[in-house]
Amino acid sequence: MGEVQDVRDAKKTFVAPATTSFEHYDFSRAKISCSLTWLVAKAYGTDCIPADLKEPFYTDQYDQEHLKPPVASLLLSADLYCRAGSLILKRDAAKPLLGHDAVIQALAQRGLYVTDQDRMVTERDLRKRPLQMSAHLAMIDTLMMAYTVETASAEKVMACIRQYSCGSTEEETPYDTEDVVTTWINTVNEYLKEIVTQEQRREAQGAEPAGSPRSPTKWYMKLVPARYRKEQASAQPVPWIPPVDNLLKDSTDGSALAVLLHFYCPQLLQLSDVCLKENMTLADRLYNLQLIQEFCKDNLNDCCHFTLEDMLYAFVHHQEQFPSFHG
Repeated sequence: MGEVQDVRDAKKTFVAPATTSFEHYDFSRAKISCSLTWLVAKAYGTDCIPADLKEPFYTDQYDQEHLKPPVASLLLSADLYCRAGSLILKRDAAKPLLGHDAVIQALAQRGLYVTDQDRMVTERDLRKRPLQMSAHLAMIDTLMMAYTVETASAEKVMACIRQYSCGSTEEETPYDTEDVVTTWINTVNEYLKEIVTQEQRREAQGAEPAGSPRSPTKWYMKLVPARYRKEQASAQPVPWIPPVDNLLKDSTDGSALAVLLHFYCPQLLQLSDVCLKENMTLADRLYNLQLIQEFCKDNLNDCCHFTLEDMLYAFVHHQEQFPSFHG
């Protein structure tokens, strides 16, 4: 097996994984798995998930996959929904949510309605045996939306725009949750691109004449932050940091999200470790996505519940899950 590595000789390397092709990727199974894994993590906390709930499926002796009975039982009893809903909606500990209907009503009070194909989901739908999975997925999707609204509100994004906006354009309030997340990513990444550009200019202006000692002076070391400093700044192109127009489609190569992580945690994720190219190969995409997975595992309490295929093919089937991951 080979290694996936940035053409700029990034410090990090990953073993190239065996991935499922788009044609053989099971979208329905992936959506159920991502949704349930997210719900369980929010209900118990990533570090406190019971062993029998860490994976939602099991495989029988005939190599057939099934939903684990404990998971199905907790969905039918509303236990997972009540736990997660109480935390996400910041309910008073003295008044916890009890039952499917209580969660549905609490979401409705926030203007979020649980619908399955334009039909309101009821407690009866969620208690049906065998499981009416479409109703449960609708419930989880709505909880994800509530989580995203709580963690990445329009007010927080507008504050970010005012702090990091590079231009003098008139501020427009994002019109929906996806636009909120997209605006946040683009604003921060454009600000970072401007920082890198300015520092490269300073470095080029302060470059030493040919033949002079190559070691930088003290003032030079102070002027240019270490994480961007290079000996030959004038030869460096500005990093290709692509704009995000469609949150799902434009996030599948991992570049915009990896740059965002670098911006907030520059000591934990170096910009030079991110593969930034206008034309990304499959290997480049997998490299960035593995970089994101590793970062989330090491620094964000393992909050990424997506497989590499989930992120590669996110633009098809993960509309609700992806914004909640960014949040």
